[in-house]
Amino acid sequence: MKEKVLVLVLCLCSIILLICCNNRRETSNDNSEQIDTKEPKSYEEMYRDSFDVLIGSLDYAPTYADTLYTEMYIALKTLESDSKSADIVLDRVSKLMVEDTIKENQIHYLDAKSIVLSIQGKEDEFWDNAYEQFNLYPENSYERLISLGALFKKKGNNDSATYYFDKCMVEYQKKLSARQDDVDMEEIIYAILCSYVLQDKDIEANLFVKEMSANDFEPEVMELLEYVANNYNAFKSEVLRTFY
Repeated sequence: MKEKVLVLVLCLCSIILLICCNNRRETSNDNSEQIDTKEPKSYEEMYRDSFDVLIGSLDYAPTYADTLYTEMYIALKTLESDSKSADIVLDRVSKLMVEDTIKENQIHYLDAKSIVLSIQGKEDEFWDNAYEQFNLYPENSYERLISLGALFKKKGNNDSATYYFDKCMVEYQKKLSARQDDVDMEEIIYAILCSYVLQDKDIEANLFVKEMSANDFEPEVMELLEYVANNYNAFKSEVLRTFY
């Protein structure tokens, strides 16, 4: 199976998330353009028109997981036009979580499940799914720590939220202090800024940006710092949209 790019966003109702699911295979985007989706279609109609095209786009022999994934994708595309599609998505996700144990892939499967649970208004199941999904990220990664912090904050559990935000701050401050050659400085700075932003520590965030801007980092890191310094409110809005 092709490697999928990690997605930090847990969107609730937007069908745009289907593009993220489609990143699983390099050839999917090209072939999906061949499928006419202008008119609403049932799952059966979309399956008939697109299944062979999508499976045929693979440059290796399809596996059972590929079949399940393609069926899940088609069901996602027809969520709004076919009431049966939601149950198909949930069924395929359940089977994929057993069949495909690659964590990066499982994150995307649970993304699909989150869309359905949100549409169905199953709040408790949605939160449980989100918790399972975020814990698939590496233990001390900002993806896991920030996402869990945001999850608990949205649920009103401020103590747990603070625990994860603070843990993220500690972990990435360690990396910042170490300044090892193989660290991703842009990721470190972004993680620390997110920890500040999601706790409404705007003064601390701006002081951190000012302090970091005095360094001579790689161009992309300096661009991030300059952007945040000049557009802090816009950056904060972007972070809030990403994690909330």
